[in-house]
Amino acid sequence: STQAERNIEVFTNCSTASSSYLVFYLLMNGSGVGRAYDDDMCLIDWDRMPNLRTVLSEEHPDFQWGIDESVRDAEHKYGKGSGVHWFEVPDSREGWAQAVELLEVMAYEKKHKDDLVILDFSKVRPKGAPIHGMQDRPASGPKPLMNAINRVATVKGAGMSPWKQAMFVDHYLAECVLVGGARRSARIATKVWTDPEVLDFIDIKRGGFLWSANNSVAVDEKFWEQKTAHARKVLKKIMEASYNDGTGEPG
Repeated sequence: STQAERNIEVFTNCSTASSSYLVFYLLMNGSGVGRAYDDDMCLIDWDRMPNLRTVLSEEHPDFQWGIDESVRDAEHKYGKGSGVHWFEVPDSREGWAQAVELLEVMAYEKKHKDDLVILDFSKVRPKGAPIHGMQDRPASGPKPLMNAINRVATVKGAGMSPWKQAMFVDHYLAECVLVGGARRSARIATKVWTDPEVLDFIDIKRGGFLWSANNSVAVDEKFWEQKTAHARKVLKKIMEASYNDGTGEPG
């Protein structure tokens, strides 16, 4: 009954995005999201992202002594000088996406690698609080997003190509998406057959990894008509992975 007054994304499926923060935002709105992980489409080098800390007020109901870093301790330790960027994460879908957007944009600008970003989650409602837009279903609290973003930070310095970085980042973010207790994230990931590392893409889910997306290799008429050695190798690799890896993928 309130559809006319709500964001269109809440009622849209499917969608596409070319950046991680938009993938995350659309997933939180309940939309299925597809992304092309082609070399030419992955412009972010996450090795260039700033250093990261996630903090929480000691007064927040979800704060755990000995596990979480408090805002008070962070202010004493890091201060607010040059190269230190504080961001209070708003208590909304848009706010959660903005936290990821900040890191992604700074990585794209390629000049903040040695800076420090401190994300303050104190404003995020605690675990179990009602989400009014989702029929008062219980909120997850700030911890799932804090954990997801901390895992995003592990991509920095891991020696991966940008497309592979993006796949891990999007997976970590998708893992923490549960829309008002009603829906988990739905994704599709594609990579064009002509990319140099497409064979790595075909094998990337072997062993049960990166399970939050369905993977497919993108092909065109040239793939079927030219029948080059590379095209044959890609097709054979797809068939082997689909049948032997136990995932039925990639398509």
